[in-house]
Amino acid sequence: MRPLLPARRALEMYLEQIDQTRRYSNFGPLVLRFEEHLACRFEAPAGGVITACNGTLALSAALAEAAVPGKTKCIVPGWAFVACIRAVELAGLEPVVADPDIDRWALDPGAASSLVAKCPDEIAAALLVSPFGAPLDIPVWERWSRELGVPVVIDAAAGFDTVRASGLPTVVSFHATKPLGVGEGGCIVASDTKFAQRVRDRTNFGLPADAPSDGFAANAKMSEFSAAVGLAALDGWEERRAALARVARGYLSDARLIRSGSFQAGFGESWIGATANIKLNKEAAEMAARRLSDAGIETRRWWAKGTLWRLGERGDGLDLPVSRELDRTVLGLPFYHDLTPSEQDQVIRALAG
Repeated sequence: MRPLLPARRALEMYLEQIDQTRRYSNFGPLVLRFEEHLACRFEAPAGGVITACNGTLALSAALAEAAVPGKTKCIVPGWAFVACIRAVELAGLEPVVADPDIDRWALDPGAASSLVAKCPDEIAAALLVSPFGAPLDIPVWERWSRELGVPVVIDAAAGFDTVRASGLPTVVSFHATKPLGVGEGGCIVASDTKFAQRVRDRTNFGLPADAPSDGFAANAKMSEFSAAVGLAALDGWEERRAALARVARGYLSDARLIRSGSFQAGFGESWIGATANIKLNKEAAEMAARRLSDAGIETRRWWAKGTLWRLGERGDGLDLPVSRELDRTVLGLPFYHDLTPSEQDQVIRALAG
């Protein structure tokens, strides 16, 4: 990933508005406009999108608000970025880990149900991660939440292209490495506007006085400057998405890669994220990373600093075979909107041997 935020000229009219209003933070006019535009994008009701200074604090606020009072544990997938664990801990909860589905790479409902059955009086919430922005089966998880009485919050950090408002509060990141980047930022998307307002209170120190005082509350507001970048990024989104889709199709159409491994279902066709991840077998993944490195091409194990790393010893001792397999076999390839066909061919030739 080579991030690129909107150029200065695209920001100028928004920065001029900041100069005119002299509002720099505390839910200024650009932040409110950005939230309105995002609500349209995510098909959320008015007031159903709340911005934050970054995705991790947005996730903590949503988890703290959703969690069942008096219970202490939050289910998390065994294969996810370490920010998920940090967000759970900041929300005052203890992470308990379940394996993802081997094909979808997302939390498996059966594995999550087993954890609830093991400790029914302790599970306060479940954190469902959208792997690299892939769409999730929302109706399945809405039903799971109702039947088990466990609130579900979605971490769709890279899911700007796929998220739509639902009964499950969802967090999107606007970090520079995400599909729609502002540098640092995030938002909560909810169909329940009362829930969204309570989350906003948690991002504002727990104010006003009648806001929730228990659990997470901090200064997590988005600034007007970040909102200016966000509005400019929205102005150029369709062009940026088309460029990312072009690069994705370049990988998907190459027979050499298709023989080598598999990308996520629908990637580059029905949705795009900010990364291109191919699943190989363990030996092939290690060999491919070496070949690409020898060719001067960087690859990435995006979640090497993830749940297993946080647990220590790569999750050894825990019954997480799928998490360990994905950790060892999924390889992130160069993927950014101005990757040229010639550069992409270099990646493919080195990867295919």
